[in-house]
Amino acid sequence: MRVMVAIPTFDGGIKPKTFESVANIDRGEHDVSFRSISGYDCAKARTNIADEMLERGFDAVLMVDSDVVVPHDALTLLDSWGEPVMLGYYAHQGSFAPPHGDGKTSICKPPSYHDQYTSAEIAEMRERGEFRVPIRGGGMGCALIRREAFERTMFPWFRFVVYPDRHGVLSEDLFFCSQCREAGIDLYADARVGCGHMFRHIETMP
Repeated sequence: MRVMVAIPTFDGGIKPKTFESVANIDRGEHDVSFRSISGYDCAKARTNIADEMLERGFDAVLMVDSDVVVPHDALTLLDSWGEPVMLGYYAHQGSFAPPHGDGKTSICKPPSYHDQYTSAEIAEMRERGEFRVPIRGGGMGCALIRREAFERTMFPWFRFVVYPDRHGVLSEDLFFCSQCREAGIDLYADARVGCGHMFRHIETMP
């Protein structure tokens, strides 16, 4: 399988530890190419990645955000399921692991975007041997997306939506998740692919 490992940027900056984790990722049997692709915002950068991935004939893209540190086996584990979309998980922006925070992660429980899995809940699943986690959606900071997911959904794949009441918003990655569900694509995360997310320091999901 030909895989593009792509880091979306809109300010040109990639954290050194992100770069190091991506460079050292286990490629398995895959033909892997690495790209950093920019846009005027994150939605445009992700859309540019999807465009290039399709135009260059890749079978899948592993998106890694510029402030996320992925585990060595992220690609091989996410690919092992054969799903159109498979996510890793990491600390939700501004959320820290207990005892300093609530441990909320970047992936959302069905049926709502407003109820995130916690790191403790994912750890319990992992201990039970439940590695494929059904999700409503989640952040694309570590996401393996096969070309069929883009072919079954509509351009632009990533949009930041502000609803008319000005109170509701939908991030660009959750917008893509909504498109996937409308196209009949089930969404999952892998409980084994806990990533680091850099705030003032690296907050690592167990």
